[in-house]
Amino acid sequence: LWQNTEANGTSVGVAFGSAAPAPVNGTFNGGQALQAFSSSGDVVYQANVSGGTSASAIFRFRPGAGVEAVVRLNEAAPGLPNSFTSYGSFPVNSAGTVTFEGLQSGAILGLFQKPAGGALGLFVANSVATPIGGNLFLVSIPTQTLADGSVIVRAAVYNSPAYYAVFRWSGSPTTLMSNSDYLPLGGRVVVRPTFVSASGDWVGVSTQRAGGR
Repeated sequence: LWQNTEANGTSVGVAFGSAAPAPVNGTFNGGQALQAFSSSGDVVYQANVSGGTSASAIFRFRPGAGVEAVVRLNEAAPGLPNSFTSYGSFPVNSAGTVTFEGLQSGAILGLFQKPAGGALGLFVANSVATPIGGNLFLVSIPTQTLADGSVIVRAAVYNSPAYYAVFRWSGSPTTLMSNSDYLPLGGRVVVRPTFVSASGDWVGVSTQRAGGR
């Protein structure tokens, strides 16, 4: 992986054959695939490893701090009696905090988060209660990690009048929009969020008509 800055030009971030950090260990043997990057220069990437505790893992490279392992294949899922057989969606914020979806045999276990230099932890488990009632059903939709570490979660909801919603998830999750919401200014058209993007602490949502008149 290469890094380019206006001040320093192009330089090597992670070289083929270099040592992978603990607890993965071993050496990088290719397969590096960029997953996400932050405004602070953090690069989240997947790489194959030879001679380590796992053949594949997700890493974060931070300028001046080097490489840190985020999660490795078959690692035990913190807070749950499962292990990761795959993972996806790796948004990283400017502080280097990475959030990802952890899966076992294709089933989403929940969202997990690892701060820069911190421990991997369970952020929100699949099927937990939501602020609009019912239970969360994560469906492999990319998330966004905001500057304060909260996460934008776009998910289905079951056992609730609203079956689809966007949440800002933290210690006290809030609902940004659901398909039970009407358009503003007295409208009678129900909307369904279709696309969500975020940067810093700003969140944008595009919608489509889901009912009403």
